Amino acid sequence: MKHAPFDDGTLETEKRVLIKIKNNTLIGFIDRLSFNKEKGVYEIHDYKTANTLPEREKFESDRQLALYSIAIKEQFGHDKDVHLIWHYLNHNQKIVSKRTNKDLEELKLQITNLIKFIEETEHFHPQKSILCDWCEYKQYCKAWGNELPEEYRKKEVQKDLGKIQTSFPTVGKYIKH
Repeated sequence: MKHAPFDDGTLETEKRVLIKIKNNTLIGFIDRLSFNKEKGVYEIHDYKTANTLPEREKFESDRQLALYSIAIKEQFGHDKDVHLIWHYLNHNQKIVSKRTNKDLEELKLQITNLIKFIEETEHFHPQKSILCDWCEYKQYCKAWGNELPEEYRKKEVQKDLGKIQTSFPTVGKYIKH
């Protein structure tokens, strides 16, 4: 197997990271974190099985791995270089990008503004996409002609994270108490 076992400075796989932005904490899982001793950089590896290979600009504006790099810099030092590496397995392609500390500060501001926008939004209109095939909410989604049960429409139940975690296990791993 081409991508395992790892004898290249791999520190962890499925590394859980907390990304602190203002009063918010985001949780993410890095597929593989390694330290490249030759280059002296941390590498965040993400594995993709998509049938299509995105344009280069997608990688330069990707927020997911950039957010992970914020957590890695918090842990290992803001002066450390972090490379973002996507492995597109179906294409045998490895794409590398990186962000400056200035880029990451701008991303934090964007995320702060996005969180504020989401918190102030009262209506979310569902949009069908390929991701719907994996969504555990599909049975409740208006886009699929369904309705959320009455018990989940009540605000007091929506605030009860324990019940949401029990009913929707995928959400549970992203909610931090």
